[in-house]
Amino acid sequence: CYEIDWKSRIIAVTESYVVLDKPAGGTTDNIEETCVTFATRALELTTPLRTTHQIDNCTEGCVVLARTKDYCSVFHRKIREKQVKKLYLALAAASVPCGVMTHYMRPFRKSPKVISEDFIKGWNLCQLEVLECRRVPWPDALVEEKYGIENIDWHDKEFAYECKVNLLTGRTH
Repeated sequence: CYEIDWKSRIIAVTESYVVLDKPAGGTTDNIEETCVTFATRALELTTPLRTTHQIDNCTEGCVVLARTKDYCSVFHRKIREKQVKKLYLALAAASVPCGVMTHYMRPFRKSPKVISEDFIKGWNLCQLEVLECRRVPWPDALVEEKYGIENIDWHDKEFAYECKVNLLTGRTH
């Protein structure tokens, strides 16, 4: 996280918020090494930015950081009222059908995650919607390294499938 050019990852700055292209694995989860801290330093702000929402540490993507306590509340309200939509792009080895996918996950915080396609009382409902799935050229070696694409014996490295995904149940994935 100390080698990242945080200033170059800032997409927008307004009086109310900052949009940051958060790098995958860019920070650890402690008080000092956070996206908020590094973005605040990069912009040389005297008042620390505030977290409005999160994406997983291993996920790269846009996060909105509030410049004021009031805007933090405004953004949280927008999330509650479903005025904010987070979409994800996932790379798959094979075509994934569009539509809603449902499974259940054992409510245990540590890995490995145990899932079931069948309902089990007390387990968390996990739903996502695949909005689009399109064939794309396989990423070159530089992209594989940058994004940590692992060789898991994918049968064909000529093409991959880019899937646009909407998480319907959020944090349970």
